[in-house]
Amino acid sequence: MVIRNKKGVVKTLEAVIAVVALLAFILIILPEREIPTGEVPAEIETAQQAILDEISLNKNYRDCITIGSAAYQGKCQGGCLSSVESFVAAKTPAGYQAACEVCNSAISCVDFGFPVDKSVYTDSVFIANKPVTKVLRVYFYEK
Repeated sequence: MVIRNKKGVVKTLEAVIAVVALLAFILIILPEREIPTGEVPAEIETAQQAILDEISLNKNYRDCITIGSAAYQGKCQGGCLSSVESFVAAKTPAGYQAACEVCNSAISCVDFGFPVDKSVYTDSVFIANKPVTKVLRVYFYEK
């Protein structure tokens, strides 16, 4: 096989090398997207555990959730639940916002309208005080 136009082959090869170099440059420069692992960050897990432990062990919080608001279900706000809401807010890690709810069943009873493009972390605990049983759920989401 005889190559008649060597200049054409060199220019084509030069163009292919330029395209490959350009693609390599773009791939190196572009930041890699962080792939969610599904794991709860340690600071969130620690805060959730501390909040739920304190609320489940503190008689004032338990009585507020079960007796003080026996017929209530919804966001932690108003009446004695304001103290629960304040406690959760005080224990919220930096860079996150918190919300909590008190429900009669294990299913969420409030639509908080959390951002769909951010991670939301939740944990819950059953609070029982005869004859009332409630579920306290704490949410943390990125600001």
